[in-house]
Amino acid sequence: MCENKWEALKQKAAQQGCMYIHDGMKVGLGSGSTMVYALKYLGELVKAGLRIQAVCSSDKTEALARELKLPMIEDPSKISLDINLDGVDQIDPHGNVIKGGGAALTREKMLAQWAAKTIWIMDERKIVDKLDQYLLPVEVLPFNHEHMRTVLITMGYQVTLRKHQGQPLITDNGGLIFDVRIPIGKTMSQAHQELIQLAGVVETGYFEKRLSTAVIAGSEGIKIIDFKDQ
Repeated sequence: MCENKWEALKQKAAQQGCMYIHDGMKVGLGSGSTMVYALKYLGELVKAGLRIQAVCSSDKTEALARELKLPMIEDPSKISLDINLDGVDQIDPHGNVIKGGGAALTREKMLAQWAAKTIWIMDERKIVDKLDQYLLPVEVLPFNHEHMRTVLITMGYQVTLRKHQGQPLITDNGGLIFDVRIPIGKTMSQAHQELIQLAGVVETGYFEKRLSTAVIAGSEGIKIIDFKDQ
């Protein structure tokens, strides 16, 4: 399938995902290419009269949301979200997700935890049998990150510092991103539990299954999968 067809599927998933957002809701808005389509469609709905308040997972998302005149939740002490809308990098049949390709994984996970439910929007390429074969993005503090990398390597992980234009990529939080391949025989859940305990690790891109709905656009149409909480 050519690239423009994949983009059309992203757009379909985004528009279908927006149908879960109703008048008066407080909404979390994630990051990524599929979310760009969602934001633009939400902008049309708001212009037509939909009343929402939103909080964004990245500076880039917020800049586009404000450009589209989406109302923001301005008081950070009162963020209780009815729904969270976000894309995925990969999702398995159980509803576990990997995110972090856009380096916004920490804030994305915060919004997912603050929301009563998350709507995952994607094209069919994002569905995988097992997450373990994919890289796990990990946000870390910059302080002595080379030592942190060495620690992870001694634990059996393969670790690459993510770069942008030849320089270490800096997240909106001021952190760095390690792209981590987990050891054979270890699950993504086990890797997350091990890594999150290390001082200096801010968050991982593993999102364990919780109350959510996957909206998947494919060559045969839209597929909806509901996942219950743990």
